[in-house]
Amino acid sequence: CPDDLLDAGRHAWAPYSGCPSAVVVETSSGARYTGTTVESVAFNPTMPTLQSALIHARSYGEAWTDIAAVTLGTVVGGSVDMSRSTAELLTVIAPDATLTVLDWRP
Repeated sequence: CPDDLLDAGRHAWAPYSGCPSAVVVETSSGARYTGTTVESVAFNPTMPTLQSALIHARSYGEAWTDIAAVTLGTVVGGSVDMSRSTAELLTVIAPDATLTVLDWRP
């Protein structure tokens, strides 16, 4: 999963916060879906990391209940830290999924 995470992280777009993040969502079937931060100059319409991966997974017909594990690379404690929002969303849509957070710096 780290290779998938690093590859996705190379495509993160975070020029304003300087806090790129990426995520790999793995389903119970073993399929993997990646997502990255996509910032907007207005910040408000910024695409959160997990949300972009969930859209990717849904486009292949996956259900939220299929999510088994999530690995997140984010700047923990940075101006935009995706770890809390990712954990909160997972408790609602996939409460049995495991979450691994890796602290990384651009």
